[in-house]
Amino acid sequence: MILAHIYDEDPNKRFVFINDRRYRVGERIERQGPVLKEIVPDGVIVDYGEGLAHIPIE
Repeated sequence: MILAHIYDEDPNKRFVFINDRRYRVGERIERQGPVLKEIVPDGVIVDYGEGLAHIPIE
């Protein structure tokens, strides 16, 4: 669950809070979870290893 979504024109300032943990692009979500590939204005794009998925913010 995305708790906070911070998007900025500067990619270095982007981050999300998912399940009470802060993540930046390139980090793996949870121990065996997907990799956070991109933070976009309306959500995040994650890589599950078999393809990318867009997860919108609610």
